[in-house]
Amino acid sequence: MFVLALLLAVANPPPPQPVALDDRLSMVAGEAIDSQRAPGGAVAVVRNGQVIYAKGFGVRNIGSDVPTDMNTRFEIGSVTKQFTAAAILQLKEQGKLSLDDSLAKYVPVFPHAHEVTLRQLLNQVTGLPNYTDVDHFISIAKRPGSFEKIEGLIAAQPLHFKPGTKWEYSNTNYIALGRVIEIVSGESYSEYIRRHLFAPADMTHSSTLAGEASVSDFATPYWRGMTNGEKLSPAEPLFDSWVTAVGDIVSTAGDLANWDIALESGKIVSPADFALMTTAGKLAGGASDGYGFGLQIDTVDGRKRVWHNGGTFGSSSSNVTFPQDGVDVIVLENEDGAATAALTTKIYETMFPDVALAAMRPGDGEDPSVTARLKLLLGAAVKGALPPDQLSPLVRQTISRKQQQQIGEQLATLGTVKNVIFKKKYATGDDDTYVYRVEFATATVNFFLWINKNTNLVDGIRFGPST
Repeated sequence: MFVLALLLAVANPPPPQPVALDDRLSMVAGEAIDSQRAPGGAVAVVRNGQVIYAKGFGVRNIGSDVPTDMNTRFEIGSVTKQFTAAAILQLKEQGKLSLDDSLAKYVPVFPHAHEVTLRQLLNQVTGLPNYTDVDHFISIAKRPGSFEKIEGLIAAQPLHFKPGTKWEYSNTNYIALGRVIEIVSGESYSEYIRRHLFAPADMTHSSTLAGEASVSDFATPYWRGMTNGEKLSPAEPLFDSWVTAVGDIVSTAGDLANWDIALESGKIVSPADFALMTTAGKLAGGASDGYGFGLQIDTVDGRKRVWHNGGTFGSSSSNVTFPQDGVDVIVLENEDGAATAALTTKIYETMFPDVALAAMRPGDGEDPSVTARLKLLLGAAVKGALPPDQLSPLVRQTISRKQQQQIGEQLATLGTVKNVIFKKKYATGDDDTYVYRVEFATATVNFFLWINKNTNLVDGIRFGPST
């Protein structure tokens, strides 16, 4: 009887126990950060206003044994823009400005100030040239700058389009908003965000680029490919006077979790203004511009996603909210090409595997010629050189050689392409927008391809964490 029971136990072993969510998230995040070869990273997940996961990976500095944790400070780059937007909304709530005011009311000498409104600046629909796209920006940003020097970079350039008719990401929009905050509040940008945003959100470990040298828990930024090929080297310093309201904030995964909780609970702006901030704007023809105030707005298979990425000389960040699920995911890494957005998606899909399964189902109406075209563009993008004969004049003008190389470096960290899945097509003004799900060796990301109906040239290409 004993032998029979033993044989039965061997023949019918107990089912394996499910892996706890914490362990699954740690495995996914750890593998992704290792594959991206970032020295360190930090991940935080919030659900229904509570931090449910927080973990650091790797080290703050190459050659150091000091581990990264929730209090390790990273440059968050353009994630700063949502703070700028919140500051503008606070000043609106105090009756100190109107979103439909002309920029000229506050900064009359700024290029094209009489042609654009604060709302258009927030929504990134002004057509103002992006001052960080100038070919020598990396060189000049190593030295102290000023608002006047930024104005000078674009002073002679025309608008790319009539304000309100198209969406185009431009750091110039938010540098102008930062100056509005200073003029209206009477405080410097750094002082304003410290008193009116960091303090109510309990962000006790956050500061700006100017304060990096005075803190001991800072993650040294690294970049690769600029001079040493694949070797990581400490990034050149970025002077805060060039980025202020665009990308000046230094923060931690823990503090950004506190920020998300405070912003969503009404501690920073009113619920009505938070709804405005997280709702995509409308272009002149009525189409969505896909952007709120300092936040990208889109969906993952019907699930709304509100997010923004950030990058500086040596750091990458992503702060993503899935409002229907009450989930926020924050990823920070101290390497400039790290695919933080792809990792936020992977973390979310680890929590909600049914969403991940749905995301891989092909959509209806695929055009094989467009799919083949995307594959061609993907192959070229990985090499850092998009084929100019495929691109519209505007794209050739706005995507510099430097940016193409940076895109190639980011894609290269994801490994080889395993699968390209068509998801949907829709009209956007003069363009047909095609959305694809591209599965790489280490992550799955989504590609948006805008093709002009009249010229058949590519009016835009973007990859990110959303469909």
